[in-house]
Order: sequence, then structure tokens, then C-alpha cells
Amino acid sequence: MIIKFLKQKTGDPAVALGYCTGEINPTNEERDEIRLIEGSPEDFVRVTSTLSFAHTFQSCVMSWSRGDAPTDEQLEEVLSDLKKLAFAGMDPSRFCYCVYLHRKADKVDIHVLFSNVDLITNLHFNVAPPKWEHSYYPFRDMQNARWGWASPKDPSLARPIIPRYPRHGPIAVPSPKSGSEFDAANRIQNEMLVLAQQGAIKDRAGLIAALAKTYEVNRANGKDYVSVRLPEFGKPIRLRGLIFNKNFEPSMLLALAPMPRLVRTSADQEADKDPVGEAAARVLFEAAVRRRALRNYDRYLAPRKRASKKMLISQAERVDLPLIDLALTLAAKIPNDQEAVPQEATKVTEPDEAMNRNRELGAWTAFLKQPSPARKAKREQELESAISTVVEGFGARIRRNLGERIRREIGQLAERLEKLGESVRVLAARLARRSRAERARGALEGFAKKATQRTRGNRRDNE
Repeated sequence: MIIKFLKQKTGDPAVALGYCTGEINPTNEERDEIRLIEGSPEDFVRVTSTLSFAHTFQSCVMSWSRGDAPTDEQLEEVLSDLKKLAFAGMDPSRFCYCVYLHRKADKVDIHVLFSNVDLITNLHFNVAPPKWEHSYYPFRDMQNARWGWASPKDPSLARPIIPRYPRHGPIAVPSPKSGSEFDAANRIQNEMLVLAQQGAIKDRAGLIAALAKTYEVNRANGKDYVSVRLPEFGKPIRLRGLIFNKNFEPSMLLALAPMPRLVRTSADQEADKDPVGEAAARVLFEAAVRRRALRNYDRYLAPRKRASKKMLISQAERVDLPLIDLALTLAAKIPNDQEAVPQEATKVTEPDEAMNRNRELGAWTAFLKQPSPARKAKREQELESAISTVVEGFGARIRRNLGERIRREIGQLAERLEKLGESVRVLAARLARRSRAERARGALEGFAKKATQRTRGNRRDNE
């Protein structure tokens, strides 16, 4: 399973929704099943279309390999963990989103549309801020290790080239020019793949040389891509795939799974389950949830971010009045006695005489939704168990490889000592030759000095 957030974050939300409900996928194939799993598409379009932010929505895609289609129970747990991370520390009812399932034969994709607003405070909410991979990749790795799904980290599943398709739905219908651009990219990638399979390309330098014979190479130092510039297109074209990787070697093509790839089976999933990997990824996942929860509290739940009734009414153009009335009705039902309020709520509530004028609905809802002490203790116990599992797994791996590593290190140390001894012998020989040369030079200088003195003495005697 892979997860990614699309770059398109603005535009008509109805177009983005049209991609999710359309019967044609990006490869121009008809989908077998389109199902709304959760959320209200009408609310998504209605809320998103009224926002004045630069980025009004986010599109998240989760895709499984052929044969790895999740069951309804598995999908429910995956979406639960996704919402736990996306809305960390906050009630999902504060946000507007919808989830669609797309099925084509034995291939399943999940598309989630998020409206970038907190309905309570009316503030911008970014479900995938810059460097979102640091938070969502542990979520991806945890699910793959738990259910035995194919992982993008598996080198045998790497694609030699990544085909390019015209963009649909959330981006816009492609023009003929953009379509021909994708055709050109696919043509160039196929040409380079043929050369790599024939052995004409052996590394990144050979790839750049092959491209430079026909095309203008625009960027050759990308980690996993190379870009070329064609006269008929204004922007450079990026070429992606295993052969365009910075560390490409011909042996990598031999390690790939046969193409076309076979459909994965339940036996493959059982073999790929990794409890140690799941525990390690869960630790990172829980850490990401805590980081995002703290950020969400500071921005949306802290006292300085209170959203008063006056502010909500004044911004009614961006959030519907029925939602405001429902929020204020829920706030009015909150008891005023101190015994019914959690202990932490006394830090952010206002005096009784001011509560009717300015209720902090977001903070109250968050405090009422806080887990019980027993649930907190259970969560901490699960986290400690996950950490201990990781430590035990790593310890077992270290013990298995310790003897081999020690022998290898000793052998390398012996080789280094032998080379050092040879260097010392060569240096000693050089010093010995230099010492003999200096002694000979000193003797010659002494002999010449004595001869000079004798010559001068003879001259004086003759005079």
C-alpha cells in the first residue's frame, strides 16, 4: 500500500469530486466499483467553495497492489488510524471530508478529499503540511507490516520506468499539448529502458551520455529522476523510474519481480507480515500523532484561539448558519457545575458570567472527548509493549549477526595491520638508504675540505 497527497490544492471542488465519482480512472479504464464509504460529498463542495484560502482542499490517495485488496474490516481500521493522524487530538466532526473506494478487477484505491478548514474556529487546517511524509510514511509502513501488504520499500517491486498519464479530475482535463508531453516522456523512458536492458547503460553517467546524444539534459543531479528539455515544450520533462535513480546498476534490473507482476495471494500476505516492523512503525506513528496533537491544540484549542459567537456570526458567509446554530446548541447543553467538567478544563474556561457571551466550543468539545484514565493507561501500556517488542527484535538480530560481524571486523583489522607493517618496512628501507647517502655525502665533503686545505698549504710553501 502506498499513500500520497496530490499537489493540486485549489480550484473547483466539484471537479475534484467529479474525479472521485467518475467511471474512468487515470489510465482511461472503466472502474468496476465506485463506493462512498464515509462523509458527505455535498457538504464538501458546499463548504470548500466558500473558502477564501489560497489552498482550499487536499486530495489523499491510498493504493494497493493487485490482490492486496483490503477487507471492509481492515479498511475500517486503516481509515480509523488515518483520521487519528490527520485530526490528531481533535474530533473528526470538526472537519468536512469524504472517502471514496475505487475498484478495478483486483486493484483497489481509496481517495479522500479534505476541506481545509476547522468548522468550529473557521481557521485554515492543513491535513498535509510540508514534509508530510515524515508523519504519513510510518502510518503506511505500520499498515503494510500489520496486514502483509506489498510495500514500496521492497526493492523487487521497483518499476524500471514510471509511466506518465494525463491528469484528470482534481487537476483539470488535459489539453492536447499536455497529452503529447506525457507521450514524449513515455517514449524517452522506453528508449532508455531498452538501452539499459541491452547493457548499453551501466550507471548514471552512461544514462546522461545516452540522453545527451538526442536531447538537451536539463538536470542530471536529481536523486531519483533526470529532466530533459524539448523545443516543443516550455517546461522540462522529468523522467522517473529505477533506471533514472542516482545509484542505478544493471544488476538492479535482474532483481526485479517478473513483468507483468503476478497477483498477490493470501499466502504472500501471511509471508510478508512483520510484527517487529509493525511495532517499530507504530512507535513512529504514535510520535507523529503526539506532535500533530500538540500543534493542533496550540492553534485550534488553546485559550488565545477562542472563537466567540460574535466572530462566528460575523463570518457566516464562510460557514453556514445551520452549522453555527448546531454548535451553539451543543455548547448550551454543557453543564455549568464544576463536578461535571474535567479537571483540565478549569485552565481554559471563563467565569460563569462571561460564558454566555463567549463560549469556547472547540476547547469544551475537546475536553469532553478526552479518553478516560483507563483508556490512557491502556494506550501507554500498548506503547510500552510496542517499544519492548522493537527492542527485543533488534536485540535478537544483533545477537544473530554479532559473531559474523566480529569475525569480519577482526579480518579487516588484520589486513590493515599487515598493510601498516608493509608500509613501516618500506619507510625503514627509505630511511636506511637516506642515512647511507648522508654518511657518504659527509665523507666526500670532509675529503674535499682536507684536499682544499692541503692545496692551500702547498701554495704557501712554494711562495
